[in-house]
Amino acid sequence: MSVVEITWEQAKRMVSERLRQWIESMPPAERALKILWNQMLMSPNEMLVHVERLDEIGRQIIAAELTKIGEEVGVYYIIKG
Repeated sequence: MSVVEITWEQAKRMVSERLRQWIESMPPAERALKILWNQMLMSPNEMLVHVERLDEIGRQIIAAELTKIGEEVGVYYIIKG
């Protein structure tokens, strides 16, 4: 597994795009459904808003999603800054 250093801004773009693709793949009725994420109920759109803001919840979502992405592509991402 290779190691790649990225910035929070790069991580935000990667995860935002992944969330957008996920949201677009959902039937419209499912997009408003709340899912349990880290003991919080959020819709996929709310998750995207937090990621775009880079607030504390957004950073947690980014870290979790980068772990998933890394496992899929064989890369260990380190967020610097």
